[in-house]
Amino acid sequence: MKMNSLRPLLRICHQLPDKDSTLRAYEASRFNATTPLGKSVAEVGCEPILHMRHFQATKKLPEKLVHQVLKQSSDGAAVS
Repeated sequence: MKMNSLRPLLRICHQLPDKDSTLRAYEASRFNATTPLGKSVAEVGCEPILHMRHFQATKKLPEKLVHQVLKQSSDGAAVS
C-alpha cells in the first residue's frame, strides 16, 4: 500500500482559496493536543508506524522500541 506524505497534502491545502475561513471547520486541531508526558498526540500515533517501517527496512527491531519494552518490563509496568 502506498503511503502519501502529509507535507505535500498540507501544502496543497494551504494553497486553496479560503477567504471566508470555511475550511477552518475541517482543520485537525485534535492533533495539537498533548499527552500527560508532553508529547503531541500525532507524535505518539506515528511512533508504531515508524517502528514498523524500520523493522521492514532493516529486519531488526528499533533500539528505541527495545529500550522502551525492556524499561517497562523492568519497572513492573504492563506491556501491551
